[in-house]
Amino acid sequence: MPFRDQPLLYHPVGTWSMVTLTNIVCCSVGAHVRDAAAYVCWAFARAYTAADMLESIAVLAPALLVTACYDREVNCRRAASAAYQESVGRQGNVPHGIDILTAADYFTLSSRTQAYLTVAPFIAQFPEYKQALADHLLSTKLSHWERSLRELTSKALAALVPTQPGFLQTTAVDTLLPLCLNSILEVRHGAALGVGELTLALHSQGQALDTDRQYGVAGVVPAIEKARLYRGKGGELMRGAVCRLVECLALAKLPLTPAQHKQLHSSIDENLRHPTASIQSAACSALAAFTATYMPTGDAEAINKTSDKYLGLLTDPNVAVRRGAAAALGALPTRLLEPLSRQILAGLAAATQVEEDPDDRDAETRVAAVKALALVAHKLYGPRLEAAACDARQAATTAAAADPAAAALSTEHVVKALLAAVEDYSTDNRGDIGSWVREAAVMEMPQCLVLLCTLDPEHVKVDCEEQASITQMVIQALLKQSVERIARLREAALDKLREVISQQHHLPPIAAVQQLQTATATPPAETTALSSVDQGLLGVSALLAVPEYRRAVLEGLVASIGGLDASLCKEASAAFVQTLTAAGPEGEGSQLLADVAQALTDLWGHHARSPRLATPILRTAEVLLSQTQILALEKDLSSALGTILDLTKKECQQCKDVPRLCAAVSLLCQLISCAKPVSSSALQSLLALMVNRYPKVRKQAAEQLYVQLMTVEDTGLYSEEALDQAYGVLTEIAWDGPLESVKSAKAQLLQTFELTSNEDGASDVQQLDVSSTKRTDENASYQALINDGSRF
Repeated sequence: MPFRDQPLLYHPVGTWSMVTLTNIVCCSVGAHVRDAAAYVCWAFARAYTAADMLESIAVLAPALLVTACYDREVNCRRAASAAYQESVGRQGNVPHGIDILTAADYFTLSSRTQAYLTVAPFIAQFPEYKQALADHLLSTKLSHWERSLRELTSKALAALVPTQPGFLQTTAVDTLLPLCLNSILEVRHGAALGVGELTLALHSQGQALDTDRQYGVAGVVPAIEKARLYRGKGGELMRGAVCRLVECLALAKLPLTPAQHKQLHSSIDENLRHPTASIQSAACSALAAFTATYMPTGDAEAINKTSDKYLGLLTDPNVAVRRGAAAALGALPTRLLEPLSRQILAGLAAATQVEEDPDDRDAETRVAAVKALALVAHKLYGPRLEAAACDARQAATTAAAADPAAAALSTEHVVKALLAAVEDYSTDNRGDIGSWVREAAVMEMPQCLVLLCTLDPEHVKVDCEEQASITQMVIQALLKQSVERIARLREAALDKLREVISQQHHLPPIAAVQQLQTATATPPAETTALSSVDQGLLGVSALLAVPEYRRAVLEGLVASIGGLDASLCKEASAAFVQTLTAAGPEGEGSQLLADVAQALTDLWGHHARSPRLATPILRTAEVLLSQTQILALEKDLSSALGTILDLTKKECQQCKDVPRLCAAVSLLCQLISCAKPVSSSALQSLLALMVNRYPKVRKQAAEQLYVQLMTVEDTGLYSEEALDQAYGVLTEIAWDGPLESVKSAKAQLLQTFELTSNEDGASDVQQLDVSSTKRTDENASYQALINDGSRF
């Protein structure tokens, strides 16, 4: 193509980055055009000489860099960078080309955040490009259809303040202020974010806005509320933008009139009540900055009024209000917390517990309360500890030094509240929502424990035994969570256990600390034989040998062994069995088996008929009997086996949970291998389940009984004749068929094994055969109603 025709083609190509951002149904349809245009620009650099491109390069280079830094698509950013690189290499007359290429290359532009916040500010320090970058952000990207890109653009605009503060301080602010009330959602949302970020960035550079612009910026929020832009489509977006704007104004210490102060505080409170989590989070950040900047220090009445307001909202019937109030208390500065410190800690501790009324229960409120409780405790008493580490004389001005006894009492209550929260296993239609509360409590435990144990003993009488007991309870709670069902909780608990152990010089003596360190040690990176789950479960399972931690580790393993995750169940069972068999069948090994069996029965007694743990305990007991040598120690463990049998019977009484009944069937089959009277009682209970109302339970009981009888043929428990008759009955009857035929087959088996129909009386497994139970309906006739009325 002759050079004289090149400008005709070049003009649209040079400006393509500004006009091909058309969006249809929230998706860009101009990316392929921009990518193709970058290729054309790359071809220009190869097709024309430097003399031909001399006039055009001044327009082409800024356009390429704008796209290389600010395009939404990574392929377009890289294509523009390649075209710019080709122009620098072929033409040689691109301003600052080599310097820019070292910063804007294929790899640095792969991350959108890095391109916006690192590469673009570097390029903007060159005068030939800074205006094009700023203009593109103001005119195009702040009104982009993607929310996250608008938010990133506002930060990118603030990052350009050091290179051209004058333009952004005047022209940019004047352009954005009227756009905050634009009828188009994307425009007003981006403008509000841009105004906030620019105000904060200008303040950080020492470039304050003039009085008129300050007043205009401070009036944006009241104007948005007056225009009712919180309502309708995009109201939630505007709420988030307003919260960020208020936060930036507070951080920039923008002067406010009393009316503006009241309106901004009211806006924060309104957004704290909103049920959307992201809006509440933004409102909390705004409240923290607002109260730190604008709340008067000497006005005790205003301080108490603010703290008391959020404290009272912790018991509001609206769950969103309670959630926001808890988060707000965690965001308040220390000087607002100190006057009502004990009441605030008590209120937050109460908010971490499961509500008595099921209609009032809200897991998100408890999560917010747990996080706020730890934040408030650290704000009130943490600074004293940090100051004491540097200069003990500085500690006298803090809340802990002013009332050390209250500090010890409060922090102790905080840790105990977290220990209670880590036992939250609430569920609803979303699943295990209590795991959110447990995770929050696990994350805050080490910090609060260290806070309690590092109180200065010279100022407060610290109960060392109580501290040691609380420390052990915290470690037990973390160990339990480190082997439970949920992967993220296991990882978090292990990390926090390592943190507690690393802080042991601040804590009372920890029991079996060396074994704890070994169990929680991070596996070497080159270890690939076992998965991370296997290594974690196997390490912590070894603590079954430590009496102080046996119950906690066993309870966590029970939940994993009996859970719904088949792979986790397999790995947890393997770790459990390997720990119990590693020491051998005699000596320490037999004692460990006996101790674990006793711990399991104690745990079972505490959680008998528990909806959460009943089935997992049954499955764990079955693993213990079938995969270890515990039956070989039957003489020493006869009482434990009898207790397991009795607890199994109680779990089956009036039970309508089919998986639990099937687990009981498996366990009873294992108990048949024991000596009499345990085997006889277990067999009788199993036969009772063979006439259960559920066909699946009857069939599984018959099948497993058949297999188990084959394994005890050589033990001499039953004669060959009895076994042959039992095999015949078990194979001839369809156990999932009609209940009447099943009952007759059960009677034959009872006769075969010389068992009575109810050997153990009321403690035996209760059959759930409702068809054979005749009941009289007291309202079967009108005459019955009349007769019944004569009693009154």
